Amino acid sequence: MATTSEHAGSAETARPGTSLTRRDGIALCLIVLLGLALRVYRVNAQSVWYDEAFTVAHSVKPLGELFQVLLREGGRHPPLHYWLLHVWFGIVGFGAVEARLVSVICGTLSLPLLYVLARRFTDAATSLCAALLLSVSQIAIYFSQEARAYMAAQCLSLLAACAFTSLLKRPTFARTAVFGTVSLALLATHYYGIATLAALGLYWVAFRRDYSPVVFRRLVIAAGVTAAVYAPWPLALRSSAEAQPGRVFQERDSSERPGLLSPVMAVNRFNNGKLASVETESPAWSVALGLGIFTLPLAAALWLAGTRRDARSAVEASPLAAARTGSPDAPRRRLQGLVLGCLLAAVPVGVAMLAGALGATFNYRHFSFAVPGYYLAVAIGWQVCFRRPSLRAAWLVAALALSAFALRANYFAPTKPDYRAALAPLAAGYQAGDCAVNRPGIWHDSMHLAWEVYYRDRGSPTTVAFDSLPAGLAGCERLWFVWDTTWWMNHDAEERARTTAMEAELRADFDLLEEGHHPAVDLRLFRRRRSH
Repeated sequence: MATTSEHAGSAETARPGTSLTRRDGIALCLIVLLGLALRVYRVNAQSVWYDEAFTVAHSVKPLGELFQVLLREGGRHPPLHYWLLHVWFGIVGFGAVEARLVSVICGTLSLPLLYVLARRFTDAATSLCAALLLSVSQIAIYFSQEARAYMAAQCLSLLAACAFTSLLKRPTFARTAVFGTVSLALLATHYYGIATLAALGLYWVAFRRDYSPVVFRRLVIAAGVTAAVYAPWPLALRSSAEAQPGRVFQERDSSERPGLLSPVMAVNRFNNGKLASVETESPAWSVALGLGIFTLPLAAALWLAGTRRDARSAVEASPLAAARTGSPDAPRRRLQGLVLGCLLAAVPVGVAMLAGALGATFNYRHFSFAVPGYYLAVAIGWQVCFRRPSLRAAWLVAALALSAFALRANYFAPTKPDYRAALAPLAAGYQAGDCAVNRPGIWHDSMHLAWEVYYRDRGSPTTVAFDSLPAGLAGCERLWFVWDTTWWMNHDAEERARTTAMEAELRADFDLLEEGHHPAVDLRLFRRRRSH
């Protein structure tokens, strides 16, 4: 026969925000280990692509030089992740794998953070479900294996949400300082991190009556201090933008603007629906399957939250008073968690789409950090829609099966140009007296950044400015002509015509010795023709 204390303990484990039991702790550790294993597996299988090469090659530079590079790029890259990598390289060494490990760590740390956030709104089982969904998330794993700031932004977004909910519960100066510090770090990592802060603000507006009036004053203080500390960065960018007009958030390709189906495609990525490749279109059946497993229960839960009698009574209740009495209202807390999760997912997608419509580059990577909020809402949606544990378990099995099938595309479908293999012939064949010229003009007459990532120990080849050809080849016996063939590098027809004409002009004094064509780079080796 169960004792009164046993019943009390069972009730306690079902309450939101309570301590972690041993069984739940073990389950969470297993989920974290699973997430870590999925993020480490084949982490170096693909070469870095352009953005990764930019991050890795520049982060190893002295901090002053790195800062100037970021300013010269027109502010498209906030500095914190680059500074973090700079310090990291000093500890573990330089390389693409070392850089990607930072994303692996951030992606893995996001799992217990999501559990902590979810636990403040729902029971342990639902919170573990949310963490499990994030651990096998196709898009989260993809960016956890990329040397970019997206997983750092995801981790900081979750940390900001945790700090925010903690501040709502007890609006002390210490918690205000923590929230302000995390918000500053988020903005210094990813510009679209402002969407997370906007989502948190909208949540407070929706549920402000549930919390102390002191919260508003604390939020104003946090926002003011964060803006003041962050101000030097945009001020530095302003002077740089005056020297390079149009560089900040410059659109790369008008085809990247969002369309009517962009929200559906965004949700499909969150639903692990990219079965052939993370970068290619999805079959209609996989989109429908993902919507049915993930999105439909979430939408149904939002509807039920506004129609069920217990939900209506929960809305009318005062959770602040309930918290004071020690009996938190579970339906109300679930509703709050559901709304917060939806806001953390929807607002970043909406901000990215709006920016894309206004001319900034639009890409799903810009809102990849919104995934945890979506899984928080999905897990609570399952809890609301499926009262029987067996139904929840069946739905979770279906989600895991779809996720496992989708992850094949993550690991075995190439999605990045293989610069590592493309530049290998140059690394093996370069010799004294050789010169190199890089096209297209994005390389600014310097060596390809992927060389700095993979072959910097071979030394830096002598580079020649394209505009100085052929007169600038006076001291070159051989010339390596390096042409980046990745799709977005080759839109300028005028530049391609200039390059073709210059190659024809070189053949007056040089013989084509070797050439190789690669999906990432074309290499042509010219040797100066010897006079007889």
